[in-house]
Amino acid sequence: MKKTLITLIILISSIIGFLPNDSLKALEILPKKDFSIDTTLVSQIENFNLPDSIIISPIAIPSDMIIQETDLYSGIFYYETIRLNQKDFLSHYFVTTEGQVLEGNSLGADQRIKLYQNDSKPIIINFFIAEGANDFTINQKQTLKDLILKLANEQSIPLDSIFIKEIRLLVKPNEPVLLKLDDLQGSWQIALKEIVIEITPQYKPTPRSYSFAVEKITVPTKTIVFPETFEIQVVIKNTSSNVLFQDTIYEPIMSKLDNVPSKFFLNEVWLSQTQSPIMDENSSIKPNESKTFTVKLKAPLYFGEIKESYQLISGLGRAYTGTNFELSVNVERPAGKDIVEITKTETGQLNYRDNPFSSSNVIGRVTPGQRFIVLERTDSGYIKLDLGNGKTGWVVSKYTKTI
Repeated sequence: MKKTLITLIILISSIIGFLPNDSLKALEILPKKDFSIDTTLVSQIENFNLPDSIIISPIAIPSDMIIQETDLYSGIFYYETIRLNQKDFLSHYFVTTEGQVLEGNSLGADQRIKLYQNDSKPIIINFFIAEGANDFTINQKQTLKDLILKLANEQSIPLDSIFIKEIRLLVKPNEPVLLKLDDLQGSWQIALKEIVIEITPQYKPTPRSYSFAVEKITVPTKTIVFPETFEIQVVIKNTSSNVLFQDTIYEPIMSKLDNVPSKFFLNEVWLSQTQSPIMDENSSIKPNESKTFTVKLKAPLYFGEIKESYQLISGLGRAYTGTNFELSVNVERPAGKDIVEITKTETGQLNYRDNPFSSSNVIGRVTPGQRFIVLERTDSGYIKLDLGNGKTGWVVSKYTKTI
């Protein structure tokens, strides 16, 4: 009996996706508190991700075990939360044989629970079945259809990314619990296929929509000097109803309004000469949450008060309305430096070479308007430029002006 119960509990599941509060209006999700579960034990750290699939997984109730499904549900909570020290369910939803939907992980379906040797980010739905069953009950099937359809539409999950799996917990001392997915063969695949076919006419996925407000920009109060790098703080509020994830097409990027190369461009940190990332790696912003992010910039060879205008755009290049802001930084000229600016050329670019001769190898190009510190000048009309990052190059001096 004890072995059977442990086997039961091992058929548990988990992982990602978030829904606004009104996204499952047609389905009543019964919260943990309705079953006298001590929710003060829940203390999982947020690990939000954008879901990419749905996995449903059975929890079989042995025929020789007399137990209510809701009691088993409570037992799973305490086993995973306390005994395995996971601090909450390793599942997002449970569906009973009567078709009730029970709350899973308190952080919602966007909360990621890691899989064994698998990088996918599924929303996982457990459903209770009698031992030996090979199909859903009538009520259960209808509930699963409604729940899967809502999740697929709200999260834009493709119908070919809905699976039925057996999920086993891999438990090792002093290591995170991982979920291992195993195939369920035969009639269960047919049963899931029937659900997918039946919901297909109502499948109308809606891309997530986001809106933001730039609440505050904090720049250094002291004057900065080339070639110092410095930081600004950007406070962004997520004014949409969806959790925002870093490293998705919706991630906001700081982009220069006029699309002219920024004087504050920092090589190997910025995405381009006009765009810089803002969000920290693996970070997220919940609906109506404000977060402060740090952006790194480089002091330019332009002096006085330097102003540039920016806006937030998505990874697809679409502007987020109402997110324009201005940077204003005071820059001091470095003492004792010979500085030049590249002037107009016939081609719009100026070659720089590895040595101060017209026959020397061209190793790169600079553009009009760029400024550089001069390291050396020759009588033959060449100057050696400090190109940054340890690089140097020689250019013809007649295409430069001294600043």
